[in-house]
Amino acid sequence: MKKTAQFGLNQWEMSDRIQMQDFNADNAKIEAALAKRNCQFYTASYTGDGEGERTHTFPAKPVFVLIISVGYFYVLMHNAEKGYNYYAGRAGNYDVTWTEDSVTLSRPNAAPDIANTNGTVYSLFAILDAK
Repeated sequence: MKKTAQFGLNQWEMSDRIQMQDFNADNAKIEAALAKRNCQFYTASYTGDGEGERTHTFPAKPVFVLIISVGYFYVLMHNAEKGYNYYAGRAGNYDVTWTEDSVTLSRPNAAPDIANTNGTVYSLFAILDAK
């Protein structure tokens, strides 16, 4: 019987005899690998208020943040001083300030550039440090 390279999970072929202990061993390996993960995923949505600054607070330290809306997307990487966006066929950047559990996007007089257009609904996806 073949095994996967990373976790040694069973890869049955037509001629292999399938046994319960093989399934149980694979499940134990999968559970152990999932328990070791060092991040968690976070999702939220919000409606922009049109201000030139927007702070997002998380239950743990954010390391990557993606904000999307129709025609817009914004990418933030932890400790980067600038965030990057793409909207309406153009790209831009904005100031970013990080704390242990939040990120603040700012660009005075340019709310669309920081995912904060008044009345626009945004979806937020973040990868948080699980430590």
